[in-house]
Amino acid sequence: MSNNLIELSQIWYPDEYETTYIYTYPAFNDELKEMISKSGYVKEFRIKYHKSLRFLENLKRNCVEQSSLFECLKETEGLHAMRLKGKKNIRILFSFEKIKGREIVILYCCFQEKNSKDYENSKRIAYDRKNKLIC
Repeated sequence: MSNNLIELSQIWYPDEYETTYIYTYPAFNDELKEMISKSGYVKEFRIKYHKSLRFLENLKRNCVEQSSLFECLKETEGLHAMRLKGKKNIRILFSFEKIKGREIVILYCCFQEKNSKDYENSKRIAYDRKNKLIC
């Protein structure tokens, strides 16, 4: 993983979430804000998102055993999805990465799942962003 190509961001939307384990691709927070802020779904989303972040941080790779919240994406190279079901079916694609011998999680992109093509488009975005981070 390169430290000089792109600097990872902290989680700041919808609230700051202090962690040294979960990071975001730089554009992620703004994209999430754009998708959620005008939806009328902010309060419900915040609760589900923070619950999922806590599971991810506490369970690490074992979070995928919480099938209602997380899933391993089939036929991908290490991509996973956080599943936030509700008025909107929000998905956040992420991966586990090692940097300087320490495992972290990187949230790459988010989308509202409406059909199977949504996943395909988002997987392309996540791979593109992941490749920009990995040398």
